[in-house]
Amino acid sequence: MSPLLDIQNLRVEFPAARGSAAVQAVDQLSCALYAGKTLGLVGESGSGKSTVARAILRLLPNAAVSGQVRWRQQTDLLKASEAEIRAIRGREIAIIFQEPMSALNPVRSCGAQLEENIRLYQDCDKQSAAIQARHWLERVGLEAPDRIARSYPHQISGGQKQRVLIAMAMVGTPRLLIADEPTTALDVRIQKKIIDLLKSLQAEFGMGMLFISHDLGLIGDLADEIAVLRAGHLAEIGPTDTVLHLPQSAYTQGLLACRPSLQRRYRRLPTIESPIPDIFVVPDKPAGNAAEPILVADALTVEYPGDRRLWGMKKQPLRALDRVNFELFPGETLGILGDSGSGKTTLGKVVAQMLEPSVGTLQYDGRSLEEIPRRAIQMIFQDPYSALNPAMRVGEALLEALRVEAPRAEKQAAIKLLETVGLQPAHYARYPRAFSGGQRQRLGIARALAVRPRILVCDEITASLDVSVQAAILNLLRDLQEQFQLSILFISHDLRVIRQMSDRVLVLRDGCVDAYGAPERVLDRAPTEYVRMLLEAAPGWGREA
Repeated sequence: MSPLLDIQNLRVEFPAARGSAAVQAVDQLSCALYAGKTLGLVGESGSGKSTVARAILRLLPNAAVSGQVRWRQQTDLLKASEAEIRAIRGREIAIIFQEPMSALNPVRSCGAQLEENIRLYQDCDKQSAAIQARHWLERVGLEAPDRIARSYPHQISGGQKQRVLIAMAMVGTPRLLIADEPTTALDVRIQKKIIDLLKSLQAEFGMGMLFISHDLGLIGDLADEIAVLRAGHLAEIGPTDTVLHLPQSAYTQGLLACRPSLQRRYRRLPTIESPIPDIFVVPDKPAGNAAEPILVADALTVEYPGDRRLWGMKKQPLRALDRVNFELFPGETLGILGDSGSGKTTLGKVVAQMLEPSVGTLQYDGRSLEEIPRRAIQMIFQDPYSALNPAMRVGEALLEALRVEAPRAEKQAAIKLLETVGLQPAHYARYPRAFSGGQRQRLGIARALAVRPRILVCDEITASLDVSVQAAILNLLRDLQEQFQLSILFISHDLRVIRQMSDRVLVLRDGCVDAYGAPERVLDRAPTEYVRMLLEAAPGWGREA
């Protein structure tokens, strides 16, 4: 059988910035994709995955692209005329981008954007396009399609936006669908629904799929074959089971080793540089040697008032947290787990004194939060770039924080803090834009540590990081916890990360406590139906030895 897409010796080079050499993003890549099959393209950030996707569709106007990308053994996409490539984009090869909010027009309704695509690919009038748009919104599993069609992107959830993008890609009934990290930062149940949706559409239309991800477990649930990229080079390619269970490349072995396990906990996560695991032995009593907790939550409730609507009617109030109780001990990590909308971030904001509870109390060392200095509890946010001032050099930002605790702090103290989180003295004078995602997350940790807190609230701090960078950040956090005797509230939708980091786990569902206890009880035994559903939705669940 001839391949649907045949890539031979693909090279992509970006022009040199002033004073630097040209960047070889992809070098001599060869692979093939067949109708009805899925090729998983996996690798770390900067490995060239998204560059490959854009090169296929000629979406790299400033790059030098060479080699062959043969479509259906008829057309070399790299040499096709503009008219030929426009006829193929969308109609025959469609793409779903990673960030749906950036891919959707914020000032047009979802329905209008979908209708525009339908009219672009089909000869139909506006009324027919509107009917088809509702049909496709239903096909991708969206409830209340009329409401979604009227809604603007900011009015719907991340999972709903991703489904709208899938509908926009599918209206041309493409032969090949390129999915570029379409489930990054989605919780496990929504992620599974998106993957199941893509599988069902693939089966129905017989299309090929190029699925790009940094998550080998997710790729393993979907792909027939896996290609592993490292710094633009093909490190390994083969059938999924072979690559996952008998990897030939040391790099692939390292990527697999970095991934936290659902079934065991490591003292330190393996990394690509040190892939040998260090198994964690559960102590006789959980971390936190003190008999008294440092933080006690009693019946915490947060209720958002209903907004006033037309004709004086009001929406029902939204209860984001409903009588939540927990304790956090000195030196302990309490993992907070749940779907999007379960109340995880709301709970973190209450603990970090960014939000007042409607009902209930939160006591710190036997005192109310109003009686303690705000620096005692610090929050590290999911998006470190948004949390840093883009116009301020990172050294100055750290000095600003250090002077809260020590008014006469000097540059050397900020440099020492950079070194504490694994950065270099030379980084002091750089702006946030000069750092990678993992480095920015280290900066966020450093800024939080500058005021010498006793409690850190970590809100999805590894949600968008590669597994190798994630392992380094989690190991760093564990080291800092031991060094500074920190208590940590660790919020995540990733069960593997929660399993790795937590001494105890609190599972939230619709603002209520669904399960609470040691990870061995909550995650190994699945005491509730909801926890069981979360486990079954986790990529790679059931395939671990």
